[in-house]
Amino acid sequence: MILHGMTIKKAKSWFTLITISGSWLEDYHMDLAMTLLRERQKRYSMSFGKYTRAILDYRFYSSLIFEHMGYKENPNKHKFEEALINYTNGTWSKFGKEWAGCTHLYFPICYNKHWIAAEVVFEKSEFNIYDPDKGCLTEGQHNQCLESVTVMVPLLAQQVGIATNGPLKVVKSDKTSKQGTS
Repeated sequence: MILHGMTIKKAKSWFTLITISGSWLEDYHMDLAMTLLRERQKRYSMSFGKYTRAILDYRFYSSLIFEHMGYKENPNKHKFEEALINYTNGTWSKFGKEWAGCTHLYFPICYNKHWIAAEVVFEKSEFNIYDPDKGCLTEGQHNQCLESVTVMVPLLAQQVGIATNGPLKVVKSDKTSKQGTS
């Protein structure tokens, strides 16, 4: 089955899995959700703040982790991989948004099979996280999970002329409700 340009293998089990309470969301579930949001943003841009917000996929966070490992080895000579540069110039997807002129980034983070919603607000140099199950990860796990974003996103933003004040400040939102299972 092809849905919004994505091939979904075993479509019936794919849809069944996301309707079962307590089952795990997989990367491809989140990828489709983010694709649908980007498509909606393109069609109804005024609903998303005059198209000044970039909605990224789950691969962005994975790429940041690997990029951060290379950066830590030699920060002075670090060059970004083309895949991450493609995020900043909007060419990574047909619904990609160039970061120049962006005020916000949105993307999902999966850490230890736990999904967290992420929002970067460039003008405040903030990294807001929305965690529906605040007790699922320890403080140390949260810090480890978020370090790549706080360091690498400002460096990527500089590539397209977006100024930030050094590493992003992490703000844990209390505006989420507890994730339910039954």
